[in-house]
Amino acid sequence: MPPISAKPGRSRGHTQMQGNPLSHLYLRVVATIVLLLAPALAQAAPGNTRTVSGTANATIIRPISIVPTASLRFGVIARPSTAGTITVSTASVVSTTGGVTGSNAISQGALAARAGTFTVAGEPGASFGVTLPPSTT
Repeated sequence: MPPISAKPGRSRGHTQMQGNPLSHLYLRVVATIVLLLAPALAQAAPGNTRTVSGTANATIIRPISIVPTASLRFGVIARPSTAGTITVSTASVVSTTGGVTGSNAISQGALAARAGTFTVAGEPGASFGVTLPPSTT
């Protein structure tokens, strides 16, 4: 590679590069890399940090869990001639209205109506609430 020579430019002391055109490209690449790395090198020194101690507290509680232990059953029901309702109380007592009355609501042995039951577990002493819709169909 021939040497690069510089001679004074025509205006304000700039110099003109002569020689291999790849040298010009090399200098531009190096200058670009230096300009891109300059901000990364201007980071704060690690001596400008501070450590502070403190206390944090948290109480971990058991989440509520609800597991069905017996399904709600309405019993064996004959098709009524008109619409009606069947209600099963928490004591598994059946009451009917409308077309579902008397002999239309038949409960038998293992298929008898019964209330659903659930096992509820969670944080001791915590309370929970159950909200039911006014009616369901």
